[in-house]
Amino acid sequence: MTSFLETLKERALRAHRRLVLSEGDDERVRDAARAMAAAGLAEVTLLGGEASASWAFRHAPGVSVRTPESDPSLGAVAGLLAARKPEKVPDRSAGFALARDPLRFAAGLVALGEADATVGGAAHTTADVLRAALWAVGPGRRHQDRFELLLHGDAGGRSADLRGLRRGAIPDGGAAGRDRGGGRAGPAPGRG
Repeated sequence: MTSFLETLKERALRAHRRLVLSEGDDERVRDAARAMAAAGLAEVTLLGGEASASWAFRHAPGVSVRTPESDPSLGAVAGLLAARKPEKVPDRSAGFALARDPLRFAAGLVALGEADATVGGAAHTTADVLRAALWAVGPGRRHQDRFELLLHGDAGGRSADLRGLRRGAIPDGGAAGRDRGGGRAGPAPGRG
């Protein structure tokens, strides 16, 4: 019988998706990026600075790195944020400042079609991840496709806490306000 994780891996291999990891300076996220790229599970992009780019060059050649501050898509993400919530973006410079935030930038790449999904939550709360996604991508399309996976006791004795949001499938805004536990995973709202 195929395990749940093996089934997920098989589906990912067939899907050929573009994944943006918004917390590229976190060692756990880098480890996940390297493993996913090496296994061919996704076309993986880390958001980070020079240190992340240097790490990827040395340790994970299959992982690309984008730096929001200097990325060619920064203006498009800033424009998207301004169009979706003009009351929060009083001028062009404010839009650029907001778009430099890795969570908003990653969600903006999904909204613009430059990525199929973004994963965050290792260094930010679920509420932060959802707020960025709701702003850039929007609420309640088709069905909820928020995914949380908490694995305990891997080979290094660490646990992984992954949260992902796919384009066009973001839960309604109510979920963002419910996570006050510092990003700890638990049952999805309404699921136990």
